[in-house]
Amino acid sequence: MLQRKKFLIVLDDVNDSQDLKYVVSCVKGIPLVLEVLGASLYKKSDVYWKSKVEQLRTNGGEDIKKRLETCYHELDRTEKKIFLDIACFFGRCTRDYLQQTLDLEESGGIDRLIDMCLIKIVENEIWMHDVLLKLGRDIVFQENVDPRERSRLWDADDVYRVLTTQLTFPSDLVNILVYSLGQE
Repeated sequence: MLQRKKFLIVLDDVNDSQDLKYVVSCVKGIPLVLEVLGASLYKKSDVYWKSKVEQLRTNGGEDIKKRLETCYHELDRTEKKIFLDIACFFGRCTRDYLQQTLDLEESGGIDRLIDMCLIKIVENEIWMHDVLLKLGRDIVFQENVDPRERSRLWDADDVYRVLTTQLTFPSDLVNILVYSLGQE
């Protein structure tokens, strides 16, 4: 699978196959992250190369996060909705179940997320990498500090706070909560 992805930039400066294995393990094999990391390491010194990879390991790589956010912003409105729904609720459900929750015109968004390497289908199950799950949840968290004003709730404490305080629910939130609770 990785042979078809554009990460030959990484290979250009790799003198030792152990270095390549180290890079792949740091990014947990996400082709998109490999591409981003490869572009930042292209024609750099060994010292820079090792410091960048260590930075990725220790702080999750802010450069990587920014690049992944850029990819998220390239999605259309429907694809963003599906991405956030998967990150917050459907990270390990079957493709069939997810498609049941979508309108007919939205189901093509799953294929776009697959093409962009933001999700995978493994044995008919949706799989999103932990880094991308965190990114999606961070995007929703940044909508508002007050969980009552966010588009999605997945944390049990936030759900409890919202349900036990006076609030007028946005209709989308009610629907998503019903889907999420219905899955259990």
